[in-house]
Amino acid sequence: MNRFFSGENVIFRFTGNVMDVAVLSLLWVVCCLPVVTIVPATAALYYSCVKCVRFKESGPYGNFFRSFRDNLRTGIPATLVFLVVAGILLLGFQGLNYALPDSSLGMVLMLAYLFLCLVPVGAFSACAALLSRFNYSVGSLLADSLRVSLRDVPRVLPAAILNVITLLLCIRYLFYLVWFFLPALDALLVSLFLEPVLRKYTPEEEGLENLDPEERPWYLR
Repeated sequence: MNRFFSGENVIFRFTGNVMDVAVLSLLWVVCCLPVVTIVPATAALYYSCVKCVRFKESGPYGNFFRSFRDNLRTGIPATLVFLVVAGILLLGFQGLNYALPDSSLGMVLMLAYLFLCLVPVGAFSACAALLSRFNYSVGSLLADSLRVSLRDVPRVLPAAILNVITLLLCIRYLFYLVWFFLPALDALLVSLFLEPVLRKYTPEEEGLENLDPEERPWYLR
């Protein structure tokens, strides 16, 4: 009986993870409402999901708020930059949709434009992950985000596509409460691609190479 109610019980671990996913998703939605806080909110979601849900560290909600608060100064200007870029891309899409002929060539050109739009989406994905892990000035963050998105295309591109699909699903099924699960699930899936990238930029720490993987800091597992 004691084993059943233990925190190590599979059922309790599963329900705890489901609760964390739901609460973290809701916190992300609430913190994104001012719009200019999208980047720090996304960085906080990524950080808390990877650290506490994927790698089983404690305090997911405290980690979320701490990351969100610490990254506001850099994240808000970065969000404004991405919003301007998104506005320009949207205007470009509308212009092409109006100007291109209704033909196979027009469709190919439109698909090429949408594919190119994955570059800034990839930069946004890299931006949130980098900001969740390292301290940055605004300019350095944006430069490194673009650099990583172009240098690590095989990993950043799937992360960008996942983010786009998640956003479209959340918009399409807005009234089906998908916002309670999809954002955090997306962060966990994206981390499978971006964590190896972040480890390449994480400074080496002496004395850790001989430790078992489970004994290493969570960000090096």
